[in-house]
Amino acid sequence: MKGNTNFTVGKWAVKPDRDQISCGNDHTSLRPQVMDLLLLFSKNAGEVISLEDISRSVWEGKVVTSSSVYGSLNELRQVLGDEAHNPEYIETIPKKGYRLIAPVNFSIENSDRAALELPQHSRTFLNSRSRGFSIAISLVTASLLVALLLGYDIPMGGGPRTKVPEASTRPPEHSIAVLPFVDMSPNSDQQYLADGIAEEILNELVRNEQLTVIGRTSSFSFKGQNSDIATIAKKLNVALVLEGSVRKFGERIRVTTQLIDTTDSSHLWSETYDRLLGNALNLESDIASSVAEALRIELVADSVTFTGDTINAKAFERYLQGKFFFDRRSPGDVEKAGHYFQSALDEDPSFARAWIGMAGVYKLLMYEEIMDVKTGAALEEHAIKRALSLRPDLPDVQIRAAGYHSRHGNPAAARLHLQRATELGQNSALVLSILAGRAAFEGRWDDAVSLQRRAVALEPLGFVYRSNLAGYLFHAGHYAEAIVRKTEALELNPSDEEASRVFIAYALILQNKFEPALTQIQQLPEGEERDQGLAMVYSALGFEAEADAAIQRLANIPLTSTATRLAKIYAQQGDFDESFRWLRTARERAQADRQPKQMQAWLKNLKTCPFFRPLHSELRWNDVLA
Repeated sequence: MKGNTNFTVGKWAVKPDRDQISCGNDHTSLRPQVMDLLLLFSKNAGEVISLEDISRSVWEGKVVTSSSVYGSLNELRQVLGDEAHNPEYIETIPKKGYRLIAPVNFSIENSDRAALELPQHSRTFLNSRSRGFSIAISLVTASLLVALLLGYDIPMGGGPRTKVPEASTRPPEHSIAVLPFVDMSPNSDQQYLADGIAEEILNELVRNEQLTVIGRTSSFSFKGQNSDIATIAKKLNVALVLEGSVRKFGERIRVTTQLIDTTDSSHLWSETYDRLLGNALNLESDIASSVAEALRIELVADSVTFTGDTINAKAFERYLQGKFFFDRRSPGDVEKAGHYFQSALDEDPSFARAWIGMAGVYKLLMYEEIMDVKTGAALEEHAIKRALSLRPDLPDVQIRAAGYHSRHGNPAAARLHLQRATELGQNSALVLSILAGRAAFEGRWDDAVSLQRRAVALEPLGFVYRSNLAGYLFHAGHYAEAIVRKTEALELNPSDEEASRVFIAYALILQNKFEPALTQIQQLPEGEERDQGLAMVYSALGFEAEADAAIQRLANIPLTSTATRLAKIYAQQGDFDESFRWLRTARERAQADRQPKQMQAWLKNLKTCPFFRPLHSELRWNDVLA
């Protein structure tokens, strides 16, 4: 129980019993976990709280990934109007954790800080902090393609919503964003239905090549915010916005929608639909058709009828509930999603999208070690096969199949499914990113950049999309723009600060901008990344003693990674003999590990690393790669 103790944090008034904070007339509701996180920080204001402390106290007894904790931290920062790189509320302490730096004042009638009722497990656990609970946080931006093929899911909702880059170009004429619909039901318990209907409309519209439809990640990032249409349009670079509301009462549903021209905020079309819930299955098609009619375009008609769409209203409702929890990804949500997807299949065993939902659930349960791999892989394979037999026309089905075959040693089948996905989803940011990733894998960096730019246009607020664009620009040699795009990505996800500093520092070094690079490097925690950067910069600036000290620290670490770092340092200095000597050492260490996959990854990284490009003309380079 949170109790009824009200207090203030900085300029915000906090009402724990209502899960609400306010500042003047601005009232914001928090998810329970986010409120618990705020209470945890407030109870321990000024103290450093490690990531492990947070996960154990806020999510007691539940298995959560670090991304769930980061997501809640970023959500809290966003609500407070805080920025990780210039914090006024929550400060990041590298390799240690976080601390609340804003003043906390408890109400006069409850001035005793102990009166703030955190859950008992939170108090008990925090009292044990002196026993040394702490973890090092390592943040690495993963490639979208690698994440897909290795089986990681791209977060689709509940992620950080911070200061975002603003579009600088005029929006395409038929560009549209479908905003999350508002739940207006009496008990405010139909958000899954509101989200589901909005997403189904988006999926209908995205099939039309005459429309540029902003992806779900970006459109839904405005959920729960009071942003006006002009602000949304500017951030998403769209000419049109579709918004609406859903009200369920008894067995009836009312959906109100309106299409807005963002240039002058005029209403191009609006409509209210009253249906029995059992007759609401075609609502999204009706609304999409009305939008198309208002824009004087024609939606794509199916040339083939598939049996994988349900006509069972209860199955469809259960599916939407499962999709809601699967996309939100709060602790325990994956298991809830599995329950609802299975319930949908109990109602209609031929519902293809419920099968593909179950495939995603099995994969995540294996990834989080809640389900053993042998059992989970068999269930995932069965679910994918059922979905393929029912709806082979869905890009998501083909993508799931590609990921499964890639993770289970069948690259030929993975390529076939990826090819089919690309044919089906040319207006999909995810598919474009897959194509960009494949181009990058083949060393076609300019093609990768071009494809990823299109993906970013469709998902302008997607952190992974912008971060991957920065990576492709980096490898293509466009270092100045790579820094700009990486900075934009960091604004979307401040928890990536450390990895971003490393990226920006190396991009600056490759441009011979050593002093600004040093500024970035000096803010990194002690370790290999910092020493590599210091060695490169100090050597270029003529501080040989400092460079040698950093090199010596690396030389004392007998790992493949450190030998590779030393090779990069000497390549950047122009000492090719010493660079090749450390490359041979790195290769010997990698071979000694006798792990073929790691060896292949190491060789691939050598081929693509810009620091080694001066070595490519040397005959010794082929010897290293052999």
